Amino acid sequence: MAGWAFVLAASRGDGREGPPAAEAVALFAAVWAIYLGDRLHDARRAGRGAGDENGASIPLRHAWAREHLRILAISLGVALLAGIVVMPFLFATTWSAAGVVAVATVVYFFVFRGGWMAAAGHCGLPVKELAIAFCFTAGAAIAAAPGSIATIPLACVASLVFLVLGNCLLISRREAAHDAREDPAAYYSGGKGRPLLPEIALGIAFGLALISLEHEGVTPAVVALMTISGLTFLLARARRPGIAMHTQALADGLHLLTWVLVFWV
Repeated sequence: MAGWAFVLAASRGDGREGPPAAEAVALFAAVWAIYLGDRLHDARRAGRGAGDENGASIPLRHAWAREHLRILAISLGVALLAGIVVMPFLFATTWSAAGVVAVATVVYFFVFRGGWMAAAGHCGLPVKELAIAFCFTAGAAIAAAPGSIATIPLACVASLVFLVLGNCLLISRREAAHDAREDPAAYYSGGKGRPLLPEIALGIAFGLALISLEHEGVTPAVVALMTISGLTFLLARARRPGIAMHTQALADGLHLLTWVLVFWV
């Protein structure tokens, strides 16, 4: 997410090369803490050898987390400490906007990860994945333009929402069997859901990036959105078992390409 904050900031056309340093560190710390907390929650809830799973059937990221709880816990402490250290240096406008996203994230954890709304996975809509997409995009946009999110091209923001949505849906589709036991709120939990929805979301993301290209020209955000949505679409259509086993790592790893643009521009 921090990489997206940089490319969004560089695409504003006002000469800013990146988000304020404190906002960038706070964003990285917050996202890292959320991710680590999520993995710890999954690992502690499932335990080792939960249900009828074995090492081969558990997604690699979950299997690794279950074997390295101490590393995850220490990393979570470091992330929380970094966030606390930079808090006094944040813009006042960041506090108000980020507070809304923070509350939304807390609600997400209680509703979806706490098991209160497993029925959300049965309503026919990717409610959980949409929540992640909006929170992710809002966090990146707030860090990129504290107090002035409207300066970021709307088509870029909308494209990022659909890109993250497609990413989450792709991972959910790959891990449907695991989610049936561990995360029933996931859209594809148990094999349900529209089979091509990830590709549709990624196609919309690419199309919105093209619209932004027409109106804003070639910017770091446009290049990143077109490149990553296109590559993620190809990943979604890949059928080789070896690629499928690493879908989550590859899909999330593609977002690191934003840092190539950060250093390139």
